[in-house]
Amino acid sequence: MQLVERLETLLPTDKALVWLLDEPSGALLPRASAALTPLLHDARAVQPVEGDRGRWGSVAFTETGEGLPTVENTHLRTLVQSMARARSLPGCYTLPIRADNGALLGVLDVYQRRQHAIPEHDRALLRRIGHFMGSAIQRKTFEEQERLAAEVFSQLASGSNDVWDQLSRRFESRLIQAALASTQGRRIEAAHRLGIGRNTITRKIHGLGLV
Repeated sequence: MQLVERLETLLPTDKALVWLLDEPSGALLPRASAALTPLLHDARAVQPVEGDRGRWGSVAFTETGEGLPTVENTHLRTLVQSMARARSLPGCYTLPIRADNGALLGVLDVYQRRQHAIPEHDRALLRRIGHFMGSAIQRKTFEEQERLAAEVFSQLASGSNDVWDQLSRRFESRLIQAALASTQGRRIEAAHRLGIGRNTITRKIHGLGLV
């Protein structure tokens, strides 16, 4: 979140919210700066409506052009945008966060108090910060993979005979937590998105200690 805070320092009338793309579930998960944490909290507190995957359309990026990805929007992001407008943040500049190879890593929403067009130098700054965010996220992911590989080798070297079970539990926990986060805790919809039954997800939630 350091880049977001840096952005808000350079553009003091703007507030940013990062939505990271979770690979296992395909959901957009929010990462708010301190300035937007209360708004995100209030949006989460609103009772979400039931709906199928994809009901909220696709993310509309501010700048158009070839090669823009199609990203599924979420109910939570729609609520945040609506509540931001009600709190004197009428504008929203949205751009993709990409890895160095062009793969989509997330979405950057920059909410603005100003209603006039954004100057080109500010747009260039936002694009540059989006690029830096992509590089930082990619580097963090690589470091996490390196730590996981080191842990696997360490456990194997120690003679542990339950490496598969331990790592499988961690993966399943992350997968279920991401699905629940993307559906605001609705287990049936989370199970549907994961392609498993509602009894299965309930059993795994209890078995993994996620209650």
